[in-house]
Amino acid sequence: MGTINIGELNWLAIIVAAVATFMLGGMWYTALFGNAWKKAHGYSEEMCKQMQASKPAPVFFSTMMVCYFIIALGVAMLSQLAGVESAGGGISLGFVLWLVVAAVGLTNHIPTNVTFTGYLIDTVYQFIYLLRSAALIGAWGR
Repeated sequence: MGTINIGELNWLAIIVAAVATFMLGGMWYTALFGNAWKKAHGYSEEMCKQMQASKPAPVFFSTMMVCYFIIALGVAMLSQLAGVESAGGGISLGFVLWLVVAAVGLTNHIPTNVTFTGYLIDTVYQFIYLLRSAALIGAWGR
């Protein structure tokens, strides 16, 4: 197994993957599936307003961006360890990562009263961004 060389990571690819994931999430959880997601989680409009008030937008969005950057960084490091050097290799890696994330997410979902639709909305989003991020990082070179 190889080692991780931080200096050889493609930081532009990591940043682009993180920003692209953030933008997809914005569309996914508002225009595309926002209402279905709220319904699946049992959130009323009043509950959503309370949650938004408890986390100011700058804190919420900056935290999301940091998380997406960390995810893209992790994908880049794993790509380097696995020797991924193409979009296709990235897609394969992204799929394996998604399987792990989907299984972990399902173990968290089982004891909740969130509908299976809620799980699917989140999991398909993760599927898309992990495959896209890994493909982008693989294509650009780690």
